[in-house]
Amino acid sequence: VTAVGGHYQIGIYSVRKIQHGEEITFDYNSVTESKEEYEASVCLCGSQVCRGSYLNLTGEGAFQKV
Repeated sequence: VTAVGGHYQIGIYSVRKIQHGEEITFDYNSVTESKEEYEASVCLCGSQVCRGSYLNLTGEGAFQKV
């Protein structure tokens, strides 16, 4: 994350050249304690190494209450 002209920007880099028109995906690596939310978060990216969900199930009590 960098600040440019008073705005925050996120840079995403690749380990190889991306061809013009090539579809790319991004793993948000988000988490949830809810099994229902996890089961409803089906990923449709089609990657061979996809987990099948854009959420990771952490289990109940994984987050600290504030």
